[in-house]
Amino acid sequence: KDYNWREMVRTKSFWLLWTMFVLSATCGLMMIGNVGNVAQSFEDIYADANPDFVTTEENILLMAQLATLVGILAVFNGAGRVVWGFISDKIGRTKAMKTMFLVQALIYLCAAAFTMMKPTDENTVFIGVTALVSAAGFCFGGNFALFPPTTADYFGTKNFGDNYGKVFTSYGVGGVIGALMPAFISGGFEYVFIGVAVGSLAAMALAFMTKPPVAPAPKAE
Repeated sequence: KDYNWREMVRTKSFWLLWTMFVLSATCGLMMIGNVGNVAQSFEDIYADANPDFVTTEENILLMAQLATLVGILAVFNGAGRVVWGFISDKIGRTKAMKTMFLVQALIYLCAAAFTMMKPTDENTVFIGVTALVSAAGFCFGGNFALFPPTTADYFGTKNFGDNYGKVFTSYGVGGVIGALMPAFISGGFEYVFIGVAVGSLAAMALAFMTKPPVAPAPKAE
């Protein structure tokens, strides 16, 4: 059945997809919206351990390295769209979603643990933050490889543009939540990372309940 958007929003499948997209987008957009603040938090830790932080050449190099994180995140974001799309074609949409949400949760739990360690060595900081940001961007890109085809699979292709536009409103909600989370969660980024990890696990739980909608039987003439 090709659903129009009014029929689509009356299905349980739509609201499960929409909520999963909110939760997953919140994870990625939190990192994208706050990557500079994340980098700054590690610079502050480094500065506390190195009183001459403001004047040394090593400090200038560290800041230059951290400034490359946005570009690295973008590269892995693009790679994630390709890889997760390939995975979903092999194992199915919802299985790919469950896998991606689990991987995403583990990434942010690792980010929380790394932050709690408060590393002060500049190479450790750069390598650790780069790895975590790259992995987060990789999973974030998967949203755009999984949710559009799932929308088409569930609700048909005839009204896909209109239907996916309604599903994609979740991205805007996730953007607002992700950008504001650090302002409302006190205690440092480790708690923000734990919060989005829990959200990703919640998305994985919803994926176990998500199935294509059952189209109504045709009316008798």
